Amino acid sequence: MIWHPTPGQTIRVHYRKSAVRFMRMHGWIGKVCRVGTGPGPINVLVLFKFPLPDKILTEFAVIPRGNLVAL
Repeated sequence: MIWHPTPGQTIRVHYRKSAVRFMRMHGWIGKVCRVGTGPGPINVLVLFKFPLPDKILTEFAVIPRGNLVAL
């Protein structure tokens, strides 16, 4: 788990074993774009990039910091 994520940091999304089959982003690697300040749960805006044969697909997701692992 990342306690203080910073913009530009490379991360991997990790969910607990019992939740993996419901969370399609488990194992995805991305970069932190923005970090929430609270109060309450600290959420992180993450950018994912997927190379395709003719273009690059980008996707954003908001994920709680407790589900992120630093790479």
